[in-house]
Amino acid sequence: MERRQRHLVLIAARSFAAKLATPTLIADARGNLVYYNEAAARIIGRSHTDVGDVPASRWAELFATETPDGEPLPLERMPPGIALREGVGERFSFRFEARAGGWLACGPGG
Repeated sequence: MERRQRHLVLIAARSFAAKLATPTLIADARGNLVYYNEAAARIIGRSHTDVGDVPASRWAELFATETPDGEPLPLERMPPGIALREGVGERFSFRFEARAGGWLACGPGG
């Protein structure tokens, strides 16, 4: 039953994200990027349909992340990585550059 509920939550999250104009990425409990919407696809340069699910270890193939000051920011220090490691969410500002070009500021100070 729990697996079915997770699947239904993912379906609902994808449906919601697809309607947003804000770039939105959805990762599962293991850190796999399981969906991103059209707004995010414009930044990344490829649609989720073309790319498919992306394991956390391969996120860097789609985009580079850094602090607002330009320091490299590995997944382990990003909110998704912290949530995976520690089981708690954290909010802070960061930005990412799609491999196709262009930076996007993210977070409360975004």
